[in-house]
Order: sequence, then structure tokens, then C-alpha cells
Amino acid sequence: MARFATHDYEKPSSMNLTDMFMHLTNFSVNKNNPEFIYNENEEGEGVGHKRSIKSVFKMLEMKGVNTNAIWSRIKRLIIKTFCAVQPKLE
Repeated sequence: MARFATHDYEKPSSMNLTDMFMHLTNFSVNKNNPEFIYNENEEGEGVGHKRSIKSVFKMLEMKGVNTNAIWSRIKRLIIKTFCAVQPKLE
């Protein structure tokens, strides 16, 4: 799943630092914003603020983004995360 904030992101400043709807993607926070859009279906397709990764990648591909490169980076981050905690998992 991918979660999106309900306000467009802007670099933090003294004017927007407390805008939780801009800087957080937590469902429990954003569902209280009148601009929050619930998903129209269980698969997380569409324009809702909580979407399936499949839906997000489909949108990115339509914009010309190389999603294979993104998946490769995600996989490397997962591997590095497991390597970092491996001593604790033993």
C-alpha cells in the first residue's frame, strides 16, 4: 500500500510546519481532513489517499517513470534493512 497526504507537500517552513495533513501520510490523521478521499474499491485503485502499489506504479508508468528501477531500489533497501537487524534476529 502507498499512503498519500491530503495536502500537497511543500518544503517545511514556519508557515506550514504544523500542517499534519501535508507532512504526514498516516490514515488516522488524514481521514479527519474533509479533503480525504476513500478508495473506491478494495484493490486500492483510483485516486484515494490509500492506494495499492500496483495503482501507484501504473500512474507512474503513464508519466514515463521507470518503475523497474524503483522496484530494484526498494528490493535493495529491504535487503539492507534485514542485514542491519540480522544480528538481533538470530
